[in-house]
Amino acid sequence: MEITTVATASLRNYRGSARKARLILDMIRGKKVNQAKNILQFSTKKMAKDIHNLLNSAVANATQKAGKVDMETLYVETAFADEGVTQKRMMLAIKGMAYRIRKRSCHITLHLGSSTLPAEPTIVEPKKRKQKNITTTHEEPQEEETSATPATTQEEESTTLSAPTTENNDAPDEVPEVPEAPESVDTTAEVEENNETTPVEPNESKEEEKLGTED
Repeated sequence: MEITTVATASLRNYRGSARKARLILDMIRGKKVNQAKNILQFSTKKMAKDIHNLLNSAVANATQKAGKVDMETLYVETAFADEGVTQKRMMLAIKGMAYRIRKRSCHITLHLGSSTLPAEPTIVEPKKRKQKNITTTHEEPQEEETSATPATTQEEESTTLSAPTTENNDAPDEVPEVPEAPESVDTTAEVEENNETTPVEPNESKEEEKLGTED
């Protein structure tokens, strides 16, 4: 973006301190002229009205120099305030004393500039690569194919070795014959059977004892 200063305007020996003027100038610095006028118009500062008149005089100087000026391109390029002459006065106080009074002044200057859009940049196409770099890129995959061939042969050998093992695994496993254990004789069962065959008659034995005692 090209920037050119169009016009300037200054206010000399303005009755006011430079510090108070800088507070207003900071609000309009770098803003467009129309936007700066709106800020100064609705500001509550006392100096805003005088700086608004100074801005209008700067726009008038721009139109007088360059003729017709586009207000949309104009903006406040620089705005600053310098200290001027200070008038010293005295105010009487008690006991023969006096207070000092300083009446300050400042110099306010404004510079207006116009901004124009730059020309469209030319697009530069990138240079094409040479053919030498292209041939080297095609040679690299061939090396990978040669390095991959031994791996395939090793895989084939592993499959051939593992083939007979799979056949043996498919065949059913022969279970060896286990000799039958001899039948164990249950002696407890025979004793129980003998006891069952010879029952004891408790009532008859008691009757015989009674007869023996009576005789």
